[in-house]
Amino acid sequence: MESDGSVQVRPGRADKHSYYTTSKRLADQAQELALKLGRSASLRPHETVPGDGHYGSLPRWRVTIYNERNSRPALCRTRSAANAQMGVELYDGLIHCVEVPNHTLYVRRNGYPVWSGNTPFEHNSFRFHVRAPIFVTREWQRHRISSFNEFSMRYAKATDDFYVPEAEDVRSQVGKPGAYSFEPVDEELAERTRDELREVYEHAFETYERLVEAGVARELARSVMPVGAYTEFFWTVNARALMNFVSLRAADTAQREIRRYADAVEQFFAAKMPVTHAAFVAANRVAP
Repeated sequence: MESDGSVQVRPGRADKHSYYTTSKRLADQAQELALKLGRSASLRPHETVPGDGHYGSLPRWRVTIYNERNSRPALCRTRSAANAQMGVELYDGLIHCVEVPNHTLYVRRNGYPVWSGNTPFEHNSFRFHVRAPIFVTREWQRHRISSFNEFSMRYAKATDDFYVPEAEDVRSQVGKPGAYSFEPVDEELAERTRDELREVYEHAFETYERLVEAGVARELARSVMPVGAYTEFFWTVNARALMNFVSLRAADTAQREIRRYADAVEQFFAAKMPVTHAAFVAANRVAP
């Protein structure tokens, strides 16, 4: 920089650094180096005039390294540039994406560079309207790279809709944490379990209604509702996070109830993005 560049000192502002070279390859590397150092830099052809410096008649390039105020690169620096260069284009067909081993691309547009992920799986959106027991929903909401908008019993009245497992879904838990196996129970225990769940649900809902009718706020009365009560929510998620959800919740180790929801989610995913779903399956159902 000291031999082939310049530093412009401006009172009260960070210094502006410029680097000049007749080597396009060297200019590219200087710009990349600036980005690796956590700064942003633009690359532009630099006009020359006869007798200007020691460059002779060769074309030269200028790499400008921005101060802290402009250290975040952007594709369009002005509103007019954004209106002229950016827009929505409807497209029907396969979308191909370049892939590199470390999944990080160094890309440049109009002389401005940026590090970019090379996956198309986060540039889409699925939205599901889900109705599930509260205990399933709480497991679902542990997947935080997505957004949830849940029905609230604080403002709306609860319903008398509760999860009662089928007899074949009543099971015993055998083994140590992290290595459980689940075995079916005898028919008598299965039916007794279902009856006792119904009894608890009926008592809980009767208590809830009695408290609300007596004037207790719904936000407090709802505390008597068990986790077997159904709730509803909207779930917005991109394909990468969706594949992560399916890979974990459709696995044999996942709880049976949420696994059935994950299977349903995967059916929608396979229908809307068949090529991506096939690649997901081929990759042993591991999210990229």
